[in-house]
Amino acid sequence: MKEIFGIYKKYMFRPILYKTVTKLVIGIVLVLLWDRYINTFGLPVGEYGCFCIGGIIFLMAWFEYLRLDGMVISHLNDKKQKKKKRHSFSDMADFVDEQVVSYSELEPEERALCRLLSDLLCGGILLIPGFLGLLF
Repeated sequence: MKEIFGIYKKYMFRPILYKTVTKLVIGIVLVLLWDRYINTFGLPVGEYGCFCIGGIIFLMAWFEYLRLDGMVISHLNDKKQKKKKRHSFSDMADFVDEQVVSYSELEPEERALCRLLSDLLCGGILLIPGFLGLLF
């Protein structure tokens, strides 16, 4: 596996942040739905719900790490994705000092790294209430 910091570029911060916020919102919604409909025993939401959802997100991060390491399931990746053609017209974003790169424009290895880092951030944020509930 290549070094993670060798793959990481400065322009990948924005896609990582967007994916982290999206996964965090989805995780909080799942925790609240668990508390509303499944939690019949009155278990604390922060201790059990956040801990379980954070663990599932860390499991997703582990699979992304394995994908970066070179492990793929061959029969699921048979479809070839077509490269999108870049538009020839210019945009206002072309004149900004900072290079704006969307998630879809990243290489597959960079996408996997974005997913890995966003899973680690989101899982860590969701595990904090779980650990605090266990301590106090």
